[in-house]
Amino acid sequence: MRQFLTSFFVFLSVFAFAQVPPELVSFRAVAVDASQNPVTSTTIAIRLSVLDGSSSGSVIYQEIHHPTTDAVGGYNLFIGNGTPTGSEVFADITWGSGPKYLKLEQDLANGTTFATVGSPTQLVSVPYALYAKNTLTVPANSIERIKTVYEDLRLYTDLTPGKLLFVEGYYKSGDGGGGYFLYSDTQNMPDNGGIYIQPNPGDAHAGGDPHQPGRWVRLWDGPINAMYFGIMKYPDVYTTPYTTISNTSRIQAAIDFIADSRNYIADPLGDAHPPHYSDERGDLTLKFPDGQYYIDAPIQLKTEVHIEGSPGTLFTVAFDHDYDYMFEIPPGPISRLYVENLQMDLGGSRKKPTHVGGFHFKAAFKNGDTTLGGGLWGCTFKNIKIFSSNGHGIWLEGGEWAETNPAALDNQYMLFEQIWIVRTSPDANCLKITGTFNTTTFQNCTFEIPYVYNPDTQLTQCDPGVNILIEARGYNPAIPSVITFLNCATGGHVQYGFKIKNSENITIDGNWIESTEIAVDIQNSKGINVLNSRFANAGGLGSLLGAMLPYGQGRCISVLDSHVTIERNYTCVTDPMAKDAGELFIMGIGENNVINARYNSFQNIRQSETYGITQIVQAAPVDVWHLGTTQNGLDLGAKRTVVVKGNRKTIMRFNSSIAAGETIFIRAEDMDLLFESWDPVNELYGRNLYFGGPSQFILKHGKAALFMKLDGANNTERACYQLVGTY
Repeated sequence: MRQFLTSFFVFLSVFAFAQVPPELVSFRAVAVDASQNPVTSTTIAIRLSVLDGSSSGSVIYQEIHHPTTDAVGGYNLFIGNGTPTGSEVFADITWGSGPKYLKLEQDLANGTTFATVGSPTQLVSVPYALYAKNTLTVPANSIERIKTVYEDLRLYTDLTPGKLLFVEGYYKSGDGGGGYFLYSDTQNMPDNGGIYIQPNPGDAHAGGDPHQPGRWVRLWDGPINAMYFGIMKYPDVYTTPYTTISNTSRIQAAIDFIADSRNYIADPLGDAHPPHYSDERGDLTLKFPDGQYYIDAPIQLKTEVHIEGSPGTLFTVAFDHDYDYMFEIPPGPISRLYVENLQMDLGGSRKKPTHVGGFHFKAAFKNGDTTLGGGLWGCTFKNIKIFSSNGHGIWLEGGEWAETNPAALDNQYMLFEQIWIVRTSPDANCLKITGTFNTTTFQNCTFEIPYVYNPDTQLTQCDPGVNILIEARGYNPAIPSVITFLNCATGGHVQYGFKIKNSENITIDGNWIESTEIAVDIQNSKGINVLNSRFANAGGLGSLLGAMLPYGQGRCISVLDSHVTIERNYTCVTDPMAKDAGELFIMGIGENNVINARYNSFQNIRQSETYGITQIVQAAPVDVWHLGTTQNGLDLGAKRTVVVKGNRKTIMRFNSSIAAGETIFIRAEDMDLLFESWDPVNELYGRNLYFGGPSQFILKHGKAALFMKLDGANNTERACYQLVGTY
């Protein structure tokens, strides 16, 4: 079987490769030894002979080559460029005098003892350009040609094993879905309409008995053209007699074939073996040429599938169809999925708009089994534009919690690059992240509503929606975390650019946020970083009209019960002198925030105003861990600037999570405060304040003190707070 396949690939190469000037023919083959093993990385001797008239005809030209095989035994050469064994000249061959055959011989030791490989093969296509020099009459092609895969291939009756056909197209000649098919009487792979076709002489459109062997097997080189599976472009998809054909079902057939072929290990929770797996395959990238493809139902993406469009590839929701999302995933883990170069029109701008979203990746357990988990792991999405979306552009949904494997339903370790999403409904998000989600980067992405030009002379009401929503599902293990937005953009005359709730370690770095009432809204979250970004009319719409929030409530960054770092950002507005240009840069809501803000710059001094960075703290009993008791003091967390209120006037201890070397600024707000010092020699009192001599000092109300955190002097108290000065 291996010898047959090797001979066939030699045959195919002759016809598939173009003529190479001057008057040469490109040729590729695979060298195998007597045990049918590829001969790799070896210099061998090849003798090629052109025979006249038949496979046993006389030699009219012969040459020798010495190619070096590659890592799989393949080698390339040009017929006509070898060392001739006689006086004949390749360019002088009279191609029109009758059929010509090519005989291949090899010596794997690179000597002169040649053995014939396969049978001589008729030259039928490549030499035509040479043939045209001396005649206008083309000899009959020995490879039979038929018109279509859709009608003619299943009806074809000559089922000789090894029969080779050239099919001109899928539905019509030249539509890109044709190609070479080889008949195998032992092949029993399911008929998938693209790679394996089961003959049915009675009815081209009715399935035969899938248990009976015998298939036409497509031969291809390079990516799988979507046309191979009968996927149609507009307007053919709405042309009789093809109106009942589902593009989605044919795309799914191609995806299933690729997924099965790459994942040939038995699935413990599914099929005993993949239904379409075969060693007889080429490149497994599904390529969509330029054109508009109408999608009539959701498409399921699978592990290791690579979908690649072209600059002009457009997926459109089919007319009179409305479904939830264009792309989804099945239960179980999906890894190494790669989607690139697509445009998606979701129909939100039609007279009869759809409610279709773009991608919905919901993590779920397969068949109820919690051991393998689910969701997207290690996947990449690049250069995708989604527009006219009334549904969520992308929804990354972490699944439900399971006691035996609580973090198994993560969407994680992903890259989204050059993604551009335009939503048209305030009820949808460009990007929605819920549940367990982590370690993912969004790079050079844009999330917006349709562009609004809103000068001072024209009022356009602000969109009340949210472009980017990140939130937990309500239980502790399922939280979005370690997510980076790098060099992205959002806005478009909208109320919220980002809304982040119940999340951790979200970084917004180098983003452009424009025309928002609240650029970044943060609630009940930790480790949120807003860095190096530009806020343009991003608080209360800046100097633009159409804001819905009352004057003074607009802000670039809103913080509630959260720990946030805000550094090295720039804020500007269209008209710096407008009376509405002074909305807040930062608004801290409540007394449970840690807001670290520094090194930010502003176009106008009014844009630097903040509220709530200074937090109110009540003096109260705090834990002394090494003693298992409490002392009166301040529970500061990571707060660095506080005012102290309350009825307790004596402070003996700070509990703070800042690092050694950092400082805490404290002001006595409405009463005098008595601070008592620790004894570094005897730490049994649980005090950790040190004044450098005095045992106590009084901070008058309205005055302030600065403390620096240091390492503990002994092994009982691990930290102390040195008084630096009073003010």
